[in-house]
Amino acid sequence: MSDINERISEILMEFGIVADEKDPLFAYSRINDAIAADSLEKQEKIIGKFEERLELLANRQHRDAEESAERILQNTLKTRRRTMEEDLRRSTGEAAQKIEKSVVAAMKGPMTIARAVCVANVIAALVALSAAIIAVYAR
Repeated sequence: MSDINERISEILMEFGIVADEKDPLFAYSRINDAIAADSLEKQEKIIGKFEERLELLANRQHRDAEESAERILQNTLKTRRRTMEEDLRRSTGEAAQKIEKSVVAAMKGPMTIARAVCVANVIAALVALSAAIIAVYAR
């Protein structure tokens, strides 16, 4: 405050104005200071409320961002799991088809022989049955 008084004194002397502390000029200055202080206090309260609201909004935005990130992550994991299951099913089916083809190809020769042996056994059984029937009726 003393710097202000010194500055006022310099200005008054420069312009040749004589004033004391009871001069209306100083009253006006003090009223102006009081209004400025009151205004400053009100502005600080408004800024404080604004900061609180801004912090609440920032916290809400942070929570929303976290929830959104969590949903995205879960959806990505579900999609990836489905893709992996489909790939596994497809590759398992392809492998089973290849194995089946290999087994059929490998058994083709032995199956033909086994079929021929079965046919020969049936023919032999029919011959034996015919011989038994003839032997029974020939007596």
